[in-house]
Amino acid sequence: MSESTNRTTESANASNGADKPPPLDAGLEADPVTETDADSAPGDAAAVAEKRSEAVAAFTARLGEVVALLMTMPRYRHMALQDLDWMVLAPLMRDQLAVATANARESGAKQLAGAVLTARVSEAVDVSIREQIKAGVFPVRLKPGDWTSGEIVWLLDVIAPTKPIATRILSEVSRARFKGQKVLVHPIVAGLVDKDVLRKVGGEGGEAA
Repeated sequence: MSESTNRTTESANASNGADKPPPLDAGLEADPVTETDADSAPGDAAAVAEKRSEAVAAFTARLGEVVALLMTMPRYRHMALQDLDWMVLAPLMRDQLAVATANARESGAKQLAGAVLTARVSEAVDVSIREQIKAGVFPVRLKPGDWTSGEIVWLLDVIAPTKPIATRILSEVSRARFKGQKVLVHPIVAGLVDKDVLRKVGGEGGEAA
């Protein structure tokens, strides 16, 4: 992930044009495989296997899209391949990396527009995050179990090609995930989105770390 990759998206072009940009779909897609699959009749084994295969393929594709997005962000270009495990895979599997998609203007196909990185942590992990921020560590490094270890909500990053797109994504994701909650905001986010939207995060407003 050390090489720079210049990418532009239909979503970025939409935010800069006079036309109304395509709507964003915020949030992770649900895994089509449910716990009841394990109790399925033997005759349904093939269908269950197919559903699992489709789920794995969809997750792998989403992971690739997120990695491609990170490659366009200067703040992530120094990261090594081995960092994807704790930086992307762990939060993605725990529903703490909310992705937003938009329809391409020409094809109509959904494409990744950006992502919002969050964590719901314990008091101990909260202290660790604050210490890393004070030390200038970025991105914040968490263990797999840390991402959903408690009820303290952190907004760690908003990843998008432009500030307008980042602002739209955060606005939509916050309505779905942060309504009425106190949200602690990583200082880096302040420069990525409009201040008015940032103040609205968490209902009555997010709290800067």
